[in-house]
Amino acid sequence: MQSFKRYCLFVILALLLPGCANEKKESSTKITFEPYTMSEQESLLISKTGVGYIEFFKLNGTLGKDDDLEFSVEVYENGKFKEELLKTWGAVDEKYKDSIISFGMSDYQGEDDSSKSFKLISGIPSGLATTSYPNDVTAYSFSKLVGEKITLKKNEPVYLAAWVGTTKNSLRSIGSENGELPAGIDEYENALLYKVLWTDKK
Repeated sequence: MQSFKRYCLFVILALLLPGCANEKKESSTKITFEPYTMSEQESLLISKTGVGYIEFFKLNGTLGKDDDLEFSVEVYENGKFKEELLKTWGAVDEKYKDSIISFGMSDYQGEDDSSKSFKLISGIPSGLATTSYPNDVTAYSFSKLVGEKITLKKNEPVYLAAWVGTTKNSLRSIGSENGELPAGIDEYENALLYKVLWTDKK
């Protein structure tokens, strides 16, 4: 009877230990984002770069050795997910102290005068990524989607900023409380959402 109790205790411990190990592993990562407000001088400098719209955020925390941060821009058309642009991963740092990231865009004319595009700009901890996106809209809005410090949760995307556009004459601005996917996204013809995701290292 005594040996049977010992056996049961051993089985229970064997089942509990992996769970504790996973919990410890996951808790080693803590990453926060918060909006960064530019000074008047910084805003003046940005205005000289040709970047029409940009939002900055501060990144702080520690990333576990088996974890990664993914940055991307999700594209939606009429509320349907279409593709991801500027997807980057492979964090080069494990610790972040007031690291600045950003999402911005500027207009530019193609070789053909009739072709217009936006230049999308993603400023990540390891550098800068850019791409173009067709621009045939007549009205658009650009805004940040977080108003205060937020803490990432594993495998739960956070949307930091958004651009929405329409070929009609008007549209309402887009917003969310804590970086969740904005409600009513199906009301917009085009939407670009700047996303960050804490995930496993690939």
